[in-house]
Amino acid sequence: QVQKDVNRLSVLILGSYQFGKYAADNISAFGTVTQIEYSFPLFLNSKAVFSHIYGSGDSSPEDGRKQTFDGIYSGADTDIYSWMNFSFWKNTQQFRLDWESNFTKAIIFRTEYHAFFLDKEKDAWYFPGKAMRRDTEGLSGNFIGHELDFVIRAKITSWVQFLGGYCF
Repeated sequence: QVQKDVNRLSVLILGSYQFGKYAADNISAFGTVTQIEYSFPLFLNSKAVFSHIYGSGDSSPEDGRKQTFDGIYSGADTDIYSWMNFSFWKNTQQFRLDWESNFTKAIIFRTEYHAFFLDKEKDAWYFPGKAMRRDTEGLSGNFIGHELDFVIRAKITSWVQFLGGYCF
């Protein structure tokens, strides 16, 4: 992981490579997260974040090489996935744009847009824990879908927070 902060700009690059054996197949897979964040301190102490999340897929599942990245950090990390866990970090490309504003020190509002694509069309669309759909011919295309999230977090006391949201 590499992270660099300069003034109001922050860049994060995370990479993971997987190797070894899976039954008779040799594993060669990787995943990356690239995140660029820019802060707007004069506008409700807001920030915009663009992210690209990539998990390699396998274009030829029968060739003796397993190239599908097996997502790490479970399936509940909303920073890598999304609030609805629409897609897992496995045979995926996700483009994400977030906007976060601090109305007060205790109230934060966040909007997230996600666009999900398959990395390899013959590999499956993976949901945390299992493969959801697979087109073995690869004719369905690579677009999976969009997600739009609205989240509000309110700090009630030092030990109580309210978290609410709407996802579509």
